[in-house]
Order: sequence, then C-alpha cells, then structure tokens
Amino acid sequence: MTSSDPSTSQQPTASAASARPSTKIDTVDAGVVAGVLDKTLMRRMRLDFTDDPLYFTASFDGSQRFAMWLDTIRFARSIEKRFGKTVRFTYFINTCFYDTKVKGSQIGRALSHQEVLVRRALTQLAINEGHEIANHGVGHDDGGSWSLAQWQKEIATFHEQIDKTLFKPVRDGEGRAVFPRFAPVAGAPTASIGSRCERDADCKSGQCLLITDEQRFCSQGCNRRHPCPSGTACGTPNFNKDKDVCIPLPKLPLRHDGALLFDAEGKPNLAHPALKPYRIIGFRAPFLAFNDGLIETLMSRRYLYEASQVARPGGPLRIGYVGLKRAMLGFALMQHQSARTIPMDYNYRRAGVSGQRMAKDYRNSLLSAYRHPHRYPWNVGHHFALWRNGAYWTALQEAISFAAAGCPDETGARHCPKVAMVSFRQLARRVVRMDKRARKETPKAK
Repeated sequence: MTSSDPSTSQQPTASAASARPSTKIDTVDAGVVAGVLDKTLMRRMRLDFTDDPLYFTASFDGSQRFAMWLDTIRFARSIEKRFGKTVRFTYFINTCFYDTKVKGSQIGRALSHQEVLVRRALTQLAINEGHEIANHGVGHDDGGSWSLAQWQKEIATFHEQIDKTLFKPVRDGEGRAVFPRFAPVAGAPTASIGSRCERDADCKSGQCLLITDEQRFCSQGCNRRHPCPSGTACGTPNFNKDKDVCIPLPKLPLRHDGALLFDAEGKPNLAHPALKPYRIIGFRAPFLAFNDGLIETLMSRRYLYEASQVARPGGPLRIGYVGLKRAMLGFALMQHQSARTIPMDYNYRRAGVSGQRMAKDYRNSLLSAYRHPHRYPWNVGHHFALWRNGAYWTALQEAISFAAAGCPDETGARHCPKVAMVSFRQLARRVVRMDKRARKETPKAK
C-alpha cells in the first residue's frame, strides 16, 4: 500500500502548519493565550518526572485502514514478546468510518454495514489489549472558527455514533475476551478468501492474515477495483490504487452467560450486565485547530485531556476556562532541538523529509527528553496512512523498539533504561496523581 492513490489525499491531515498561529503554545509558564482563545488559560504544570520513567506516547489519527489496526496492534504485541515492555497506543478515531449515514465528511465514510462491523470489532480488539480510543471528530472538519454551538453539536454527534458501540473488555472464565471473535466465511472453499489458515502457503492469494492472537484467515488486497468477496469486508472500498485487506465479519449473533450480547446485525444488548460502556476522555482537533468553543465543550463533558497543542519541550499544560472551576490537561506535540519539525508524520511529509531522517530525529528526541532535568513526557502523532511507502510507520516502529531496548549505542550501553510507552489515558491519570500530591506537599501562603 502506498500513498499515491488520490483517495489518500483525504487522510486526516492534522498539521501544525494549518493550525491557527494563536493556538500554538511557545512559552506558557503563566498567562492567558490570546486571540481566538480569549477565555482559555493554559499554564505549564511544574511537575518533576525525574523519579519516573520517561513517558513516551505514540498516537494515531484516523481509523479507516483495517491493515493499520492489525499492524499497530500486532507490533505492540511483538514489543512485549521481544523486550518484555508493554506498548499502549492512543487511537484518535473519526466516526465517519463507523456510521454509513454520516454526510459532509472531509475524509470519506464507511460504505457498508459490513465494513462498520469489522472496524468496530478491530477497535474493540484494541481496547481489549489495553490501547486507548479517543476523539478526532466526526468527519475531520476544521473547527478553528466554529461557534460554541457548532462544537457542541460536533462532540454530541461523535458520542451519539460511538458511545453504544464500544465497551470495556468482557472476558470469560479463562480471561479471554468474549468479543470480538471472527468466523470463517460459511461455505468458503479451503484456501479461498475468508477461510482459516496457518501460514501464507495455505492460501491461494499467498496471504494468511493474523487477526486476533489465535485467529488467521486467508486475505487479499482490496479497493474499489478489487472488491472483497461476499462474507468479508474491505477497510478502503473507496480507494482507487492503494489497497487494504479483506477481513471476515465478526461472529454474530453472540451470547454470553446465557443471554444475548449482540444480535445478528451487531446491535448490542445494553441490558446485559457484562456490557459496560467504554468512556472516551481525550480529544485531538483535526488540523490541530481549536478555540474557546471546543475547550468549553470538552470541559462541560468532563474530558480529561486535549492533545492539539504545539509547544516547546516542557511539562504538560493545565487548561482552565473562565467561569468553569474544573481544569483539563493539555499534551502538546513538542519539537526537540535539531529535529526537522514537530513529531507528526504529516508535517514530515509536507516538509519532504525522509523516513531515515525521521527515525534519527525520533532517536535524538528520546535521548533529549530522557536527559532533560525534569524528564518531561514526549508525544508523537501519526496517521493511519502509509506515506513514503510506509517509511514513516517504519521509523516510528524503530523509535519504539529503540526505546524498549533502553536506547542502546553502538557498544550496547543503554542511555534510557527507564521508558514507559503509555497511552494518553495512562499518562493523564499519572499526571493527575502527581499534581494532587504536589498540591498537598506545597505549603499554602499565609
């Protein structure tokens, strides 16, 4: 899969270059961000992370390609097997890919109920394995100049489309996830698309696709010109040249503990005691474009963090809003010294930078963040896109492997022995605990 397909130009493009200048944070040790943020206050949190590992977060915007769901989840598993270190990604999803009725999307939409069922299943698979799902809007619109009412409608629509489809993991007596489970296509001949397999040689297509840690099925490349056979679905049915993969539909209907969990159409039985809604607590704005209306909307919905800022290396932000007593955390994309641009693949693409340079920048940034006197967390944002023939995704994998190995040099000496590759959810909860402790330990002024 390459990025030459015209339809890939519709991939999410959260770019610092396209964010409004007044929303970029440079030095915010104290003060109010002016311009479109007249009521929003952003201040650096004065926290010291030196007793903690370096918190390294890797996130993805967009959620269309089935293959990227599988690749990222599979890669996280491989890091744990190779290094004994867990990797937890944050996926900022667009609900246009989870609802065929969405109109006006800037990046396309799901074209069939079968496609939606598979994408929901893969998203649930990520949740089951400890990754985080967060909000990237409905159709990737630029809301930098939106009113409060427009932001309220956007966020409400997102939750209407997603809140009753994602759940906390449900496990059986042996600790295995009850759903999703995938079923081979009924009546599919051996070695055909959608049949079970163990290795590539078992499939006429030469592709045996690992979906869950236990289930493999024959697959093939797919797009508009190469549709998937009946009983399977493609993640990019609107693409002309780039290809995704065909995946069998999840097993439905599904029962658990003697009661229906999901019906034949995938509709959940919300009365089932095992189904507990998955709560989304984080947001990243499309195009990194935000304003007071967004901040007020997120705070009113009790979001824990927002991740659309661009800032110099430093501590997390505390985001306040005039008239509201509660606060929210801000996790920025931070460009360390000598890096070509902020750590986001779209910005490297716009600058024409190679994957090799990105990999070098990421290694140096990890070392710089680790050696900082306060060891502030470092955040990277990528997309569900394979720009430069996948070179950026490869560079991110190399950076995560480098961190998991302790940042070794040519002699094998480790320069960052304590790194935790966490989701924003995990990081936010850690920051909240640290902040509460710091406030208790700080004597009140008399």
